[in-house]
Amino acid sequence: MKKTLLVAMTLTILVAASSVQAALNLVSDPNFSGAETGSLSFTTTPWAGSASGVAINNSMPIAGSTQNAVLSSGTFMFQNIAGITAATGYTVNLWLADPTGTGTLTVTLGGSSATLLSIPMGSTYVDYNFTETPITTGGSLFLSFSGTPLDVGQASVAVPEPTTMVAGALMLLPFAASTLRLRKKTSA
Repeated sequence: MKKTLLVAMTLTILVAASSVQAALNLVSDPNFSGAETGSLSFTTTPWAGSASGVAINNSMPIAGSTQNAVLSSGTFMFQNIAGITAATGYTVNLWLADPTGTGTLTVTLGGSSATLLSIPMGSTYVDYNFTETPITTGGSLFLSFSGTPLDVGQASVAVPEPTTMVAGALMLLPFAASTLRLRKKTSA
């Protein structure tokens, strides 16, 4: 009975720990409030983009930001991210709005197969979350757009770290075992 209880407690701790994920955003200047303003080029940092048609401005900033990125049809923007590891699932989070029309955003991360997002007509900011698995180590978050101008309010790339949480939960097992021993002594 006590072994069954210990196993049940262990499984509960492991499940709880794996469902809680700590994540670190690998994107520099995720809400475009850094130094870059105006049109992006191949040499601007941390965000770069097509020579024309991509701008950082304050036309429609999202809460917590003073600026946003605007992509015109046929343009792209990207950021090189050194911390990307091949064959690891990353959570990509984008806040997107297309207030005047519709469009399709193509997202790749480290050469991953592209995720296509259809942006509805007349939308205010919508939070898009999905997983990308890069095929190369290093690389970039690459966004290309076709449609009416698209507003990008925030961008993040994060890798969940459940292994750290599981290790922390495993450290609690001795305490659970000592609690069972105390219960055994008091019941005897």
